[in-house]
Amino acid sequence: MSREQVAMDLLALLRRCERAIEDYAIDLGIRYDFGEESSFHPHLDLTGGTAACRRADLRGSITMPVAGEVAVDNDIVLRVGLEFTRTGCSIDSAIEAHLNTPMGERQPGSYILYQRSDRGLSFSDLAQTVEEHFAMLRGAPDFPDSLGIPRTDR
Repeated sequence: MSREQVAMDLLALLRRCERAIEDYAIDLGIRYDFGEESSFHPHLDLTGGTAACRRADLRGSITMPVAGEVAVDNDIVLRVGLEFTRTGCSIDSAIEAHLNTPMGERQPGSYILYQRSDRGLSFSDLAQTVEEHFAMLRGAPDFPDSLGIPRTDR
């Protein structure tokens, strides 16, 4: 496989991941009421890693401002990390909650609500495993319920 083809395949994979995170956030926004002032912030970071290992982190943050005298936010982060080395590829996916105020059953703090990792993959295996990770994220227990986020009627 030529370097150009590898680069094109990598860009296509990153775009699929980006779209999958956005689609999942939209689906959550349809099923749950995060509040009128909530917002979604996608982020792609390609600066991670070392000379021997390159990393791409894709995140989508659902930010929920908390009413009060002091401006604070609670965030839900949908995260996928891809790592590339000479010996193989890895993928990590997670759903995190970063709370500045209590929500549902949770007190202020940072929580990992779902996490999965796969290591030692070839690039072609990584492309297939990415799809599995997103299927698992979408099938993760309804974490918004545990945070006290109400369901919509839609």
